[in-house]
Amino acid sequence: MSTTIDLGAVTAYALAVAAGYKGTAEAFATDLANSAKNAATATERATAAGTSATEAAASAKRADDIVKSITLNKYSVRFTGAASAGVREDSAIGMVANVATGGAVVKNDFDRVSFFDRPICCCTRSVTAKSGWIVNAYRGEPGFAADGTNGEVMYECKPFYYKASPDLTFVSVSGTPMEAYQLAPMFKDGETKVYCPSYWMGNVGGKATSRSGDIPSPGGPNSLTALARTFDAGAFLEPMTVRFSDYLLQLVEFADRNLKAVMAGAQVMRYNGEFDKIVSVVSTTVFTTTAAVGGAFVDGQSISIGSARNGSDRIYNVKINTIVTAGDVSTFTLNVPVPTMAAGDFISTRCWQNGATDVVVASSGSPVSNSDGKHPCIWRGKVDPWAHCWSTLADVLVKREGLGTAENPYTYVPYFLPDPKKYANGAITADYVRCNTVLPPTSGYVKALAQDSRYPAAFGPAELGAASNTYVSSYFYNYGYEVAGLVVGGSWNGGGGCSPVCFFCCPPSAGDISILGRLFVLPE
Repeated sequence: MSTTIDLGAVTAYALAVAAGYKGTAEAFATDLANSAKNAATATERATAAGTSATEAAASAKRADDIVKSITLNKYSVRFTGAASAGVREDSAIGMVANVATGGAVVKNDFDRVSFFDRPICCCTRSVTAKSGWIVNAYRGEPGFAADGTNGEVMYECKPFYYKASPDLTFVSVSGTPMEAYQLAPMFKDGETKVYCPSYWMGNVGGKATSRSGDIPSPGGPNSLTALARTFDAGAFLEPMTVRFSDYLLQLVEFADRNLKAVMAGAQVMRYNGEFDKIVSVVSTTVFTTTAAVGGAFVDGQSISIGSARNGSDRIYNVKINTIVTAGDVSTFTLNVPVPTMAAGDFISTRCWQNGATDVVVASSGSPVSNSDGKHPCIWRGKVDPWAHCWSTLADVLVKREGLGTAENPYTYVPYFLPDPKKYANGAITADYVRCNTVLPPTSGYVKALAQDSRYPAAFGPAELGAASNTYVSSYFYNYGYEVAGLVVGGSWNGGGGCSPVCFFCCPPSAGDISILGRLFVLPE
């Protein structure tokens, strides 16, 4: 029998003994075999781990790419020069944003972007809910009621982030925080939703409301703030934080600063006409006038009837159900009796009653026309985002400073109130912050906007010298009051000046039939 000698093993054993190994050759062979086995197992495990790590990394990248494609979109617009229209950038390129009339369904690509989707809902005020409201039902669900029987009617806003130039000639918005983007100022964090009133504030039984069917309550900064507080001690009127945040989305969605060209809103309605008279009274709900006068009004709007021009001693706000014109005669039918009206009485426009836009089922639009200037509009749950009536702002007062001389001319400085609950009947208290911007000293079409560097929501006109369809495409009214409140949006006879950023300085104690309020209670 012959024996095969493994010279490699013998050599390895000899080297091991020389290095101090004390065991036998048989023991060394066993140890060597075990070491080889362990090394092979370790190698297999390392190879498998490497493969798994590679696969895991690839899966993570795929998931990250999917997440980025869904959540890291940014929707941007850029405006250049005098043109009101902007150019879409980033994820907004190629997107379409149509608005509807009545119950029509139109294409609007922004409807599928989560934070642009602002559903209408009926809500109950809650002191424990993080948002300050409890949703009872969304429009289209069982239990939804616009008339207040299941809570006030609000629209739900999801947090978003933005980046913008100080003059808002570039605006970009995103649903996800990104470098150089900040949370829109109407939100307190990136999770808590905010509920804003759909309708103008009404007064039912001495309590402020946001409901369909109500007649909006006119007034001014002081009186409307007092009305809001009948709903809740912490309630207030529309804050600049919301107005600014809405404007960012509006600019991006429609890529046009001339937003009244998208939806005119009620901006050229008949008001204080010299010859707008009742010719004959048919009944307590029916009267006739001339066809020329009839053509100046539309079905569904509200009017006043008075014995004097623009008067309302017969009735302040009554809805026109129908206008039927035959030949030279127009016959008006009203929704409630007016027993005292008489031939020769004057008729004049008043604010539409809440609910005129309820027929709009698209995200934005008007009940009959987006261009005739006689119908209200709705934008993503917010009735009359511009035009129809002025919206009173809760958190800005304007102070006239200087001596009004050539050497020391007047300047008009905004003062911002970070906590709008602290509005104090038009007084600029220690709670206000003096802005580092100034408003134009006269009235005119706005060429440029500016923001306070600390409070971006404290923004407004900075330079005049435009037209109704150039640059910012809005008007600014400054009548030189020593202390003024701000109302915004334009009114039913504001024409080309109407805009989300059409500002009007008025005395805090003012009361006006075209100045309304919105009922806000925001998260603490």
